Amino acid sequence: MPGDIVSSMGDPAAWAGDLISLASLAMSIRAGRRDRAADFSRSLEKDTGYTGEQIGEILQRVDELAELVATALDAAARSVDQRKRRVLARAAAIGILGDESVRVDDRILFVRTLEELDVVHMQLLNLISQDPGDYPNAGRHWTHEAIGKAWPGVAESVDPLVATLSSSGLIVDSLLGTLDYPGPGWRPTPYGARFAAFVAAADPTIGPGG
Repeated sequence: MPGDIVSSMGDPAAWAGDLISLASLAMSIRAGRRDRAADFSRSLEKDTGYTGEQIGEILQRVDELAELVATALDAAARSVDQRKRRVLARAAAIGILGDESVRVDDRILFVRTLEELDVVHMQLLNLISQDPGDYPNAGRHWTHEAIGKAWPGVAESVDPLVATLSSSGLIVDSLLGTLDYPGPGWRPTPYGARFAAFVAAADPTIGPGG
């Protein structure tokens, strides 16, 4: 019986080797996340002007801030894009510093929103925040056609990208419900406009796609 079980799993040496490979992969992933978390921490120290020890003391006193920074740190550790980690660190720093130029609720919302986005979403939001100019559009809205012409690289991925931006409360189809609905016409929401401005200030390299 036991022999039958082993036989059904194939060559024991082969699957044992697979397990070792999976263990090595897991160790590599954990190491990568540690490195990315360290990168986030360095950016946070730079943005706040505090040492890691000083930041720790602040977080021990304020549970809400500790949860905010923990959320940003976890998202940064999972992101392979340094630009996203940099923006997450800036969002966490705003919370720690109590930046009066940023609304209190936005200090929390920015981190929560960044959890759900990749850099490509931020680039598309930046694009939609611009004047569509001469691109084909209905009024002052970004249509699928206008986005595709301005940024051909995402022409085939517009639907899932705008779905994420919309579900995060960053853009709205302001043509929805109009007579003879021509299709989506996207504009940033007031929160989307504030978030786009924050991202642009945090990392100017995340410009409009295209």
